[in-house]
Amino acid sequence: IGGRRWPPRGRRVARALAALRAGAGALTLGGCRIAARGGALCVAREAAAIPPLPLAAGEEAHWDGRFAVALRAPPPCAPPWRVVRLDDRAWAALRRAAPDLRAPPPLRPGLPVLRGLDGPPVFPYIQGCAQGPARGAEAPFAAAFRPRRPLAGPGFAPPPEAC
Repeated sequence: IGGRRWPPRGRRVARALAALRAGAGALTLGGCRIAARGGALCVAREAAAIPPLPLAAGEEAHWDGRFAVALRAPPPCAPPWRVVRLDDRAWAALRRAAPDLRAPPPLRPGLPVLRGLDGPPVFPYIQGCAQGPARGAEAPFAAAFRPRRPLAGPGFAPPPEAC
């Protein structure tokens, strides 16, 4: 989940677990922010540790060790294009385009968005850019959650209310 090549060492995990059991509200470990809420744990990517990734039209890559991303066609913004984390400004644009979309606040900064030199951000979540692509058009930017080191096996889906 933290996008790193190796998971945190056992001693660090044990210390983090002890701190959470002792009442620590949240902590960071292995590039993740871990928060205890109502008997559940919310594990989200630590926003400050997410690097941008340059991406060219027609290129596929792995962003932050967690998402397989592809830029299928040039988007409606000028190059150079980079995959970056979803910031507050991009979240506001996304909500204007898709008002029913929900994402718990701790998880938002760990989601990918494509930015160019100018123009609107491009989202994989709503088939393209904030204005929306032409009806039936394929989204120029795609992202699929495929972590190199998954937290759990296939089909794992945490309850969103935990975050």
